[in-house]
Amino acid sequence: MKIKCFDFDAKCKPSSSTLPVRLFGRPSADGWASIGASVAERLRIERFDVAPEVKDFLRISLAVVAADHAVYRQRAQDGWTRQIELEVPVENCPLWNDHRGLVEKMLKFLTGDLWELRFKSAKGTLGQSKYEANYLKGQAVALLSGGADSLVGAIDHSSRNLVWNAISQTSSEKKIQSVFATSASANRHLGWTHGVHIPFNDEGSQRARSMGFFAFALMVAASTEGYCQGTRVEVHASENGLISLNPALTSTRIGSASTRTTHPCFIGQLQAILDSIGVNVVLKNEYQRMTKGEMFSACKNPDLLRSLVVKSMSCGKSGRIKMHCGRCVPCIIRRAAFKQSGFNDLTAYQYGPNSNMQGFRESDDVRCAFIGSQNHSNSNWVKQAVLPSLFESDVDDRLSLVAVAQRGLKEVYDFLSEALR
Repeated sequence: MKIKCFDFDAKCKPSSSTLPVRLFGRPSADGWASIGASVAERLRIERFDVAPEVKDFLRISLAVVAADHAVYRQRAQDGWTRQIELEVPVENCPLWNDHRGLVEKMLKFLTGDLWELRFKSAKGTLGQSKYEANYLKGQAVALLSGGADSLVGAIDHSSRNLVWNAISQTSSEKKIQSVFATSASANRHLGWTHGVHIPFNDEGSQRARSMGFFAFALMVAASTEGYCQGTRVEVHASENGLISLNPALTSTRIGSASTRTTHPCFIGQLQAILDSIGVNVVLKNEYQRMTKGEMFSACKNPDLLRSLVVKSMSCGKSGRIKMHCGRCVPCIIRRAAFKQSGFNDLTAYQYGPNSNMQGFRESDDVRCAFIGSQNHSNSNWVKQAVLPSLFESDVDDRLSLVAVAQRGLKEVYDFLSEALR
């Protein structure tokens, strides 16, 4: 499917094969999609005006998110791998044409699809103001989702006496995100949303959602005083090693290994692109080689973590049920982390083991998590689950990544073997 993005009101008729998308504005006609109107407004309010390459990355990222929402996997030849043609307006066409292959390769790893990008000259302005540009204090920016891992990262930032800024994709957890940022002494907490609108029921898999999150973080990083003075700014995406690697728990769940936000291969590819186009940031996940339980145990302020972690949201289904389901893979890993660390888990779960045990046992996620975690001591099995996704990565010490996956799976096994007893 062809996705054509415009940063101005244009005359383009939607069809079964082409979807026009208005960037940074509302749909200009029936049948159009749109994304980023509120982002443009936030940039005006904050008076951020960053380098063209950073704004172009935002344009590309939001276009990718819109395409990810708009193109159905079920219509792909194999029911999964989509072929997406994406046209994006940018300020520097020669720069992005030179890097098109790298971006397409990165997106293929992130979403599992075949991407074909085309760039055209941007006509609309972004982030410009009649007032003097505003700059933030700080040496770091952290992605603050409202989950337990990003909470640990935020608390650890505060313990380092680091002046840092938090960026969130606003959601049903926006109040909690704000509480976490304040409790961890963030210099500023900015909550932005891409506000995507698709004129039909959108594709639910949303494998590219992290592109918008990183683009927001880069906009904030490039708006710091340090960045403008030539300092290399840290961008932190805190996530435990097991979720980051997200190995398929069984042979039937390879397609469901969807979360690649902090996967070493994706982070490496993104860092290489940013370095090449001159974006002076360094992407960090300091917990890549730690399990979630180890993150809890090693937190620099365990008392603060204990007081806040119950408010964190780990569940992949929370948007629908407004609570933790208790039986999806992220919920299982969360519960296992509480058990491993010895933290008292006061989280309310929809399903067992203390409530609706039958529904807990009948869950496909629980079954697959138990089957997969039983292999935690089988190093060959874990290597086969982890190493193929690292084939094109430059990451060092791959065996340490295998080891963190093993320890993470053991945490899951220890929890489930007791819960299902």
